[in-house]
Amino acid sequence: MVNGFKTWRDSIQGAPNEGAVVKLIQEYVSTLSGLVGELPQESQHALIGNDVDVQAAAVVLLRVELAYRGSSESRQLLHEIAYTFAAASVRVSQLRTQLEPTPPIN
Repeated sequence: MVNGFKTWRDSIQGAPNEGAVVKLIQEYVSTLSGLVGELPQESQHALIGNDVDVQAAAVVLLRVELAYRGSSESRQLLHEIAYTFAAASVRVSQLRTQLEPTPPIN
């Protein structure tokens, strides 16, 4: 998965709407199917399910990554997953901000 983060981040940053971000994250998670079992249980729960809350999962994954004390291979995998979700969370925030009406200046 070397350089996987950059590839996925680039796709996420180009997503035109929140639905596209969610779809990309679902595709990303599907590429991890054989690897998820190596991760701490709390992070597994954040990744499983059809309706993944990207922003909530990003927080969980980053928190788990900071506390992780396992093998360096699993740490690297968790790091990449956490940062991919963080990139998706940032993109969702950007898209939501673009949709908010600008208040009038008085």
